[in-house]
This record gives sequence, structure tokens and C-alpha cells, in this order.
Amino acid sequence: MALSLLALIPDYRNLYSIRYILGAWALFAMWYLLSSLWNLFPEYTYSGLRKEVLYSVICLMVGFTAALHLKKVNTVLCAVLVSLTLLSLATLARGGVSWLSFVEKYYPSVGDGSTSLVFFFSFAMALFFSKKSYSAIIAMFIALTSLALAIFYENRMCFVSFASVIAACFLYTSKGLSTKLKTVGLFTLLVIVLAIVTFSLSLKSTTESDYIANAVSTVKQDVRLSMWDFYFDKGMEKPIAGYGSGYHTLRDSFSDDFPETFNHLTKDHAHNVFLNKWLQMGLVGLILFLTLYSSALHKGITAEFAEREKPLKLLLLLVFVGFFSKSITDDFFIRNNLLLFWLVTGFIIGRASATAAKPALA
Repeated sequence: MALSLLALIPDYRNLYSIRYILGAWALFAMWYLLSSLWNLFPEYTYSGLRKEVLYSVICLMVGFTAALHLKKVNTVLCAVLVSLTLLSLATLARGGVSWLSFVEKYYPSVGDGSTSLVFFFSFAMALFFSKKSYSAIIAMFIALTSLALAIFYENRMCFVSFASVIAACFLYTSKGLSTKLKTVGLFTLLVIVLAIVTFSLSLKSTTESDYIANAVSTVKQDVRLSMWDFYFDKGMEKPIAGYGSGYHTLRDSFSDDFPETFNHLTKDHAHNVFLNKWLQMGLVGLILFLTLYSSALHKGITAEFAEREKPLKLLLLLVFVGFFSKSITDDFFIRNNLLLFWLVTGFIIGRASATAAKPALA
């Protein structure tokens, strides 16, 4: 990270075009740090400030700057294919393929691995709309590989996020369709989304019945429902400022109050990104969090891209939808995937800035 910061020095003037995003980051960081004053465990705030804030900002700036200097986006496509291949090999090694044991140490946790699959699937969906002849074939390969790995992980929200990405992709790209085609498309989309969600909820079901019955049973038995009730009640005790930022703040702050049914996983955090941010940083922090991510999404969605790179705008939308939907029952904005998120976001916004700068350079 230190080397990345040094590499940014010659291009610091280019960062002016993302000043509003950096400004939103600065406000979020100040409140994040300020919460250490009322955090019973301020060391968690200081640790989180490094990983959640500093590293993320660096990734944003590195991705943005790299995009300005990259001549062809094909380099990114190659990087995505290599990354997906390595993840596949590590997963196969985990599954018992002995001759791949040397890559098993790179196997991520189920949560982090499945969240990476959401990115790969988003990339595949956006790639379908590229005008290059080979794009559809590569997109199909990435999408099918992501689906296969998701089945191995058996992570329910991974499939729900896939469904969310498909829905967002259709809604974004169907603007020019006739009313009749939109109606047929929406009906088809509804069937596909319901089928995916029902299948995902029936995964790891303890009952032996049809998919719908399994899905209903899974929802009723999900511990998150009672867990969210507990965390919401705790949040109402300090709704404005929260308990203090940091990954383990909630776990240690409520250590004497947790119900006996809670285990080490349900005690770690609230398993919902919005509830988590509200508990840690209060209503003020939640508003700053939403402002930060809204500013980044707005910057990318409203930007003008070169004709051949217009799928990048769709990719940004799908990455946002995918990551946020995945964090409805968890919080991957405090995990390693957060760095990937901001690296990709910075890169996409940087490609738009590179396009805008070309006429001035001519």
C-alpha cells in the first residue's frame, strides 16, 4: 500500500476529478475516528481505520490512476480470467483433488469466496453487452464457472445476489424495448428470479420436501430473524452516535447481553451492512456511509464512456447491486472484498475520466 501511494504522487492532479468521492471518504473517516471517543474498545476503531478506510481509499485512487494510463481494457479481462482460474483451482483442491493441494492454502472462506463470485458473475453479465465477437463466449464461461463454484460453496445469498444482478441488468438494458417486449421480459425475469431464490433458500435444508417447502422452512428457521431483533433493540439505545466503529466492537460491547442461543458467528456483527453501520456509527455514520457510496455510483453512472467501453457503466451498477445484496445478510464492507470493490470502482470511473480527457489532449 505504501508503494501504491508513492506511485500516485506524479498523478495527484488527476485525482481532482474524483474530489467529491474523496471528500465523502474524508467525512466518513472523520466520523469513524471520532467514534473512538465513545467506543469502549477504541483499539478496534484504530485497526478498522486502517483496513476499512485507508486501504479502501488507496484502492480507489490506484484503480482510478491505473485506468487513466491503461491503453486497452483487455488487460483487465485477462486478470479476471486468471483470478477466476486460481479461485477454481483452490476450490477444487479444497474439494479433495490431491494433485492441486499446493493451491489449497489460497482457498478463501466461504463468505469471501462467494462474494468474489458475485463480482465475476457481474463481470460476465456486463461482458455479454460488449460488441467484440468473442465476448459472449468468455462471458458464458465466466458465468457458468461462477455458478458451478457457487453450488460448491452452498452459500444461499450468493445465488440471491446472482438473481439481483440479473434483475438489475435487465432493468438497465431494457430501456429501448417496446412495451410488449418489456412485459414479456419482466414476466420471464420474475420466473427466473423466483426460481433462483427458491433454489438458494432450499440449499442445506434440514427437511426432505419440495423446493418451495424447503425454502419456507429455511426462512422460518433462519437465526438472523431473532438476531436482527436483538441488534435493533441495542441500536435504539444509542441511535445517533452508535457504539463505535470497528469490526469486533459490537461483539465485545454486548458480551454480557447476548442470548444463550447466540454463537461466535452471530456475536461478531449484525450480519446486515446497514444495521451494522447504524450500530457502530449511529444514524450520522449510516448517512455518511450511504452518501459515500451514492456519490461513487452517481459519478460512474452519469459519466460518458467510449463507445467500446460502455459495458463498464453497466458493470459498475451490477457490482454495486451484487455487493450490497450480498451484504443484506452479512457485511462484506468490512472484509477483504471491500478492497476489490473500491479497486474496481476506481478503475471504472477512471476509464470514464480518460475518455473525457481525450478531446482536451488532442
